Amino acid sequence: MDVITITSNYVNTYLVPLSEGYCMVDTGYRQQEKTFWKKLAAKNISPDKIKYIFLTHHHADHAGFLRSALEKTGAQLISAEGNRLRLAAGKNDMQTYISSFPLLVLSKLSVAFVDATQCFPPVTGPSLDPSGQPLESEGITFKILKGHTDCDVVMQAGEKLFCGDLFMSGIGAQKYAPMWIKNKFEMVKSWEKVQKMSGIETIYPGHGKPFPASVLSGAIEVWKERGALILK
Repeated sequence: MDVITITSNYVNTYLVPLSEGYCMVDTGYRQQEKTFWKKLAAKNISPDKIKYIFLTHHHADHAGFLRSALEKTGAQLISAEGNRLRLAAGKNDMQTYISSFPLLVLSKLSVAFVDATQCFPPVTGPSLDPSGQPLESEGITFKILKGHTDCDVVMQAGEKLFCGDLFMSGIGAQKYAPMWIKNKFEMVKSWEKVQKMSGIETIYPGHGKPFPASVLSGAIEVWKERGALILK
């Protein structure tokens, strides 16, 4: 299975092949929409080839142009009930912890530009419950976890795990933890659950490059002891 990655301003959107078309994993900030469609066209993929849009969580860098993407593609949304109210509000939950002091400063600066960085067009309407395994016939399954937010959803396709921001790599990552951590203890529990999931070899984060699942043991031990800083 060849996953297509479209990255704009450090936000990854993945296209996972189905028997017909693709499942799109997250969008990006709303300001990135034009760039996304241009990059998609460059790969000779028309919007109507996207049959599902899977939302890992409700933050503005993942749901930024979700509403218009659903309209443009006619795709079916897969999103957990726990994201519904925040999607309808069109704004990030700012009651969170930050994984390091430099990132705390950066996050406080981003709050000064709240409309651009923390808000997105509200999304309402029906969606498929991931716990009902809507793509099981395609060999794709979902698991609802928490830690980065109160409702993170991961998607397993074969040996690949698409995790949104439950994990992060590269710039801003703190031993594979995301910049924002709603609940560190729940995050560690969720990481341990991922570690026990069968067949996962590679983790595809919302930010940064894919990394081997084998690194989780060391990261879990670090975050059992490490603390975080409150944003508000």
